[in-house]
Amino acid sequence: MSAILETHGASIFHLLCIGTSLAVAFSVLDGSRFGYHPSCMALAYLLFMAEGALTAIKFRSLEGPERTTAIWKHASLQSLGVLFAIIGFYAIYTNKSIHGKPHFTSYHSYAGLLAFVLAIVAPLGGAVSFKRLGLLTRLPQQHWAPIKYVHRKVGQVTVFVGLLAIVLALTHKAVYLGIVSYLLQLCVLAVAAYLAHTLVHFSSASMLPMSSQKPN
Repeated sequence: MSAILETHGASIFHLLCIGTSLAVAFSVLDGSRFGYHPSCMALAYLLFMAEGALTAIKFRSLEGPERTTAIWKHASLQSLGVLFAIIGFYAIYTNKSIHGKPHFTSYHSYAGLLAFVLAIVAPLGGAVSFKRLGLLTRLPQQHWAPIKYVHRKVGQVTVFVGLLAIVLALTHKAVYLGIVSYLLQLCVLAVAAYLAHTLVHFSSASMLPMSSQKPN
């Protein structure tokens, strides 16, 4: 299993992110205000943020221009993710308000709200952490490593909570597709599992003291 993950894991991950997010998006996008919520959230967390998270995990082992390019790729993917998350949140919040329905009444909504708040907070830490933007150098150097560390952890939690919210949503009556919903849940869980596996692998392979982390 480990050999398969090493050889084909990334390719399978990319296919799952693209295929599953598009499957969810197009299965519920019916032109209604509500339809934009699951569609945009699937693209936000399952496609852009999951791909961005994998890029972030892997660029820690890179150096020089290759690392900088990977950081820009990560930032671009996360920015798209945040944009779609904002659209998705706006769609569901206004839809419930229009129909007089209460907000945040299920485990899915709790997870979704947490993921959304974290998705807004995480890029702020990323902007500060990216040395080339000039914000980090305005702070005392002893704070650099902790800021980067907190940004990484907040980003990781954001993606995993977002994926959890998607799993919880797929069997909701508003988007339920029978056995297809359960297959899609398995695909989302596979994405989360591969991210977790890669995170553990790269963390154990490059255990560095906080003060010795590579500059961005």
